Amino acid sequence: MSYASAPTFPPYPDGPYSPGFFVGGQDGNPFLACGGTDGRVVTTIGFWADNGGGKGTYLYGMKVIFSDGSETMAGGVKEDYTEITFAPNERVTALTLWGNGDGKYTGRIQLKTNLGQTLDWGKNTNGQTAYSAPVNSGILVGVAGRQSTNTINMLSLVFLDDVISVTMQDVVYPTTPSAPITPVAVAQATYDQENSPGLNFDFSGSVTRTETQDWSEATSQQYGVGLSVTAGIFGIAEVTTNFSWQLTDTQTYSQSTNQQYVMNYGLSGSFTDDQTVTATATCQYGVADVPYTATITVTMASGFQFTYDTSGIFSNVVYAYIKANATYTEDTAEESFALR
Repeated sequence: MSYASAPTFPPYPDGPYSPGFFVGGQDGNPFLACGGTDGRVVTTIGFWADNGGGKGTYLYGMKVIFSDGSETMAGGVKEDYTEITFAPNERVTALTLWGNGDGKYTGRIQLKTNLGQTLDWGKNTNGQTAYSAPVNSGILVGVAGRQSTNTINMLSLVFLDDVISVTMQDVVYPTTPSAPITPVAVAQATYDQENSPGLNFDFSGSVTRTETQDWSEATSQQYGVGLSVTAGIFGIAEVTTNFSWQLTDTQTYSQSTNQQYVMNYGLSGSFTDDQTVTATATCQYGVADVPYTATITVTMASGFQFTYDTSGIFSNVVYAYIKANATYTEDTAEESFALR
């Protein structure tokens, strides 16, 4: 007999998860591997099938890889194997399970995602009852069931409930950026009596540069909502005649932004007919790549919240302090003299 639901057998995690929905038999030993509230999600799940070609009598074994790189296995290993790897924000939209036909094992699994991927593996289940399992948010975070040395006796997949927000707070940078801050010429013009007969120049305009900010945080990309970050960022500050990295006041940012920034410059003046003026607009440029630690808070549609610690790299590309300067060069005339 196959069990399409199970109240307490085998163990199932407490928390903001889909209800336990098991298909298979009661033999074997229980197993449970679940992330979710510790920030881990399933990135890859794969199955071995008995008797080759996915047409065997049951699912022989299973492998699960979590977003932190940890792995868990259940059952045994065979030659015939297939797996699915989820892209960031990919969701399971449908899950179907079958028994093996005599109530002893899990016979087949089929899951589909919102990005068009399908995993369909196990025995030929023509004529058998198909059990459609709840997937809630579609965010796969674990597996539960019963296993023997070479079989998946009973199986349930664990999904997270709907997530409405993911926030990052308590961001700490243990170091200051070590990358240099360098001047970059963004505009230049030359003036002399030929192109400026009035012997005046007006060097003005604007340039557009793209600044970026990014806090790498892999697991937040799996929840399907944008990460909101409350933190300071490293910008460029002028100290006397030098420039250095300085942490700004705390504000709220998106996890990753690309923002175009318009910088205006202007300089005017005059020169004599034997001078050439070279005007240059220069700004300060820097790329900050620094490690950070922080706390992630995930809020569910039900109101349930959980937190976990995270770490990553903060990257910031910044332009600042545009200035225009003029360099005057005296023209020199060459004379030829004939000897007598």
